[in-house]
Amino acid sequence: MIDTVILRIHGTKKYRSIIKTLDPLSNKGFTTSSAKVDGKEFQKLRDQGYHNTGEMLDILKMHRTGEFLVKTQFAKHQNASNHYMFTWMASYTANYIEFNFSIPKYVYGSNVLLFVDHLGDRDYSFHECWELKPNFERAVGRFERVIDEFFRLEFPVTDLDYRDVEVNRIDVCFNQMFRSKGEALKYLEYQKRQRKKHSRNEEGVMRDYETSLMYKTKRYSAKIYHKGSEYKKNDLKEHLKINKEKGRQYFRTGEYQAFADRMLRYELTIRNPELNYLHKKHLFRKHCPHFKPYYNIYQEVENALQKNNRIAKRVGELPEEKKSAYKKAHPYIRIDPENRKVFKWVSSLIYKKTFFKLAVDEKVTEYNKGMVPYNCSEAQFSGKLLLLCFDKLLTFMPCYLHN
Repeated sequence: MIDTVILRIHGTKKYRSIIKTLDPLSNKGFTTSSAKVDGKEFQKLRDQGYHNTGEMLDILKMHRTGEFLVKTQFAKHQNASNHYMFTWMASYTANYIEFNFSIPKYVYGSNVLLFVDHLGDRDYSFHECWELKPNFERAVGRFERVIDEFFRLEFPVTDLDYRDVEVNRIDVCFNQMFRSKGEALKYLEYQKRQRKKHSRNEEGVMRDYETSLMYKTKRYSAKIYHKGSEYKKNDLKEHLKINKEKGRQYFRTGEYQAFADRMLRYELTIRNPELNYLHKKHLFRKHCPHFKPYYNIYQEVENALQKNNRIAKRVGELPEEKKSAYKKAHPYIRIDPENRKVFKWVSSLIYKKTFFKLAVDEKVTEYNKGMVPYNCSEAQFSGKLLLLCFDKLLTFMPCYLHN
């Protein structure tokens, strides 16, 4: 259901205790890149991790242009249970700490298993857990609990404000099981030959490989792949290494490989632009009576512009002697100047980059709920938004798997 998540904690200075917790186990230094700074920006340098006044003066005097070196720290850290290494990065320039980890691997040690309630778990209910929709709904609470557990176990001394934590990317997935590896690979070949439903409406690139199929757009990536091949290539070696270190069969690699060989994984990588699209289309000021008329005008102008573009494209393809007749039969739609202004204003709201935080204050909630006299670039990563991510996954899966 949920696989990889990228979380960003904004405020490297505020949360320097987290970096100190990570440093001792991953002391791999910094990468550097060039940038420019004004001579008055001493405080900015301090916020980026520089504390020695002499060092800052040397940086500013390094070149007449004010060029200096920017720090970015990148490494891996072993989780509290000692069965998984997650990736972290501290960008002192962008002022955030980033964590990139697979939730199933963090919980189970492997993402061969889906992040759902399994037989034998405390909250498992056969009545609900065998259907797809209830599992999507239960995933919301499970996600919130595992994020709480991650920060509580990995950084117990840090008083973390969830208003500083951004969900920058999330991967949602589903496992389709077959009776054998041969059947799984045969069905993958069938999927490669099918025209994907969403590819008719969105501009993207479709690529297929020996054991996988990928569709990539600017906002998200979707792929179908044979899990057994991926497990053998990547996770199997790490599991065998852990088994050797622990001196016992900590991971049942044979069972994992056999299980994964019968599996096709449908996976959707949803980046910030797609989160913004889903939020603005389905949740943003949805029930605001003042915003709705403006949004209706926006949609009318958007449809008119798309139709005019199709006409212009067709005219450009016709011979010169047929263009006049075609334009007469298919006239361009006239757009009222006032409506264009509304369209421009609503577009600026819809396409404005939004940071999706685990928690938000009241002003942020009011901004996303209705029209207010101030601007905001945040929204909450809510259960409703996560369910929209699952709905997007369903458009990439065969229809018979939805039931």
